Amino acid sequence: MAEERDTEYVQVRTPDIMRISEYVIKAKGINRTMAQFAEDCGIGASTLSRIANGKISKPLSEDTVKAIYEHRAPESKIDLDMFMLANGMRDKKEHERRASMGPHYSVREESMNRERQAKNAIVAALLERDVPIVKVPDSLERRRTDAPYGMRLYFDFAFYIEDAPQQLWYFDVNTYKTDEHNRPMGFFTDRLNGLFAKTFLVDAWEPDYFENQKTTFIFCDPTIYAYVVNQYKGAPINSAISVILVDTDNEKVVEETWLSNTNQTPSVLDRPVGTSDGYIAAWLDEDYEDHNNL
Repeated sequence: MAEERDTEYVQVRTPDIMRISEYVIKAKGINRTMAQFAEDCGIGASTLSRIANGKISKPLSEDTVKAIYEHRAPESKIDLDMFMLANGMRDKKEHERRASMGPHYSVREESMNRERQAKNAIVAALLERDVPIVKVPDSLERRRTDAPYGMRLYFDFAFYIEDAPQQLWYFDVNTYKTDEHNRPMGFFTDRLNGLFAKTFLVDAWEPDYFENQKTTFIFCDPTIYAYVVNQYKGAPINSAISVILVDTDNEKVVEETWLSNTNQTPSVLDRPVGTSDGYIAAWLDEDYEDHNNL
């Protein structure tokens, strides 16, 4: 299945370790073991297993991505450019074209990069605590369209965690950093209040909508995070809502704070770091129909 491509790729973002895992699992297909797939690709079985389970700390080499792609299962429907982009690589000519459009491109890339770093930090924290995680398919990952009163609640990613008190866990990432913008704090607080408005409104009027789920707002800036904790901690919030501060440079969770005034339920991040390896139990999108009781 080898394919010749003369596209030159450049590294433009942090790799999305969950997306890479999904692509590897799809590329393996259902008729091969991971060891058989690794042999077909010419990659060590333990190496490929670590990739599939999110145990990577840097981008894959271009050769590794291409080997996985070229030996993909016929039914996998994986696009090489999308696989490369999941690895943080983009077609060099396309990158240069976008960069020539002005500073807006670099600002957007930095924002998307921080979102990936925040997601990777959450994934790493869960795997360190031996928590199996399942990626909620894209149909639910990007937004919930069935919120009351015709609202749309947007989320950057979501997981299903089987033994958590709230099994569906939605995340919204705020990528602002106060030291990068010559703006007063009021600029950020106005946007934060708007960010929370719909969620808190649904929580007040239709709290049953959030049953069996947890909502977490992630922040990359300690000053903004501290403002949110001081402003909202202990507010009349009925549902499971928390905020998390991440160190995006090192892709680490710094701390989580529960905002709700109801009794705090145990967070999976309170579990001790384990001695065995957690793993990604990624559902393929087409398999989700068998699990729609969530």
